[in-house]
Amino acid sequence: MNIAEAVERLANARQDLAKLDGQIVTAEERVLETPAGHWLNVLKGHRAEAQQKCDATDAEVRSIAVAMYQLDGQRKPHAGVEVKLYQTLEYDKAAATEWCREHLPTAMQLDVKRFERVAVDVGAPVKVIETPRVFISKEL
Repeated sequence: MNIAEAVERLANARQDLAKLDGQIVTAEERVLETPAGHWLNVLKGHRAEAQQKCDATDAEVRSIAVAMYQLDGQRKPHAGVEVKLYQTLEYDKAAATEWCREHLPTAMQLDVKRFERVAVDVGAPVKVIETPRVFISKEL
């Protein structure tokens, strides 16, 4: 097999795919014109409304549970509802960086993107490796 034959087969496969995509769109449009298609759209509308109601009620339950926890420390205000506590750290990034340089240098992490962007130009100990990648035009 040669590249010309493979490219021709790819172009044909893409044309077949585009033709099927067009047929699917046409079929969907025809289905939506029928009573069943109309009913499907009605159901989708009802589902969207139900999803909005579910999301709003979920947010309400979460808000009430947090308020109850803040009021009396109750972490299980109702069956199936639990307030879990997660810790996050708040700190000055510059102060933390300076502290790490002095006390915990292994916590300092290499900024890979920045390093790779300038490594060759600044003479960093790197080896440049070229890897072939194939790009195929959408228009064959």
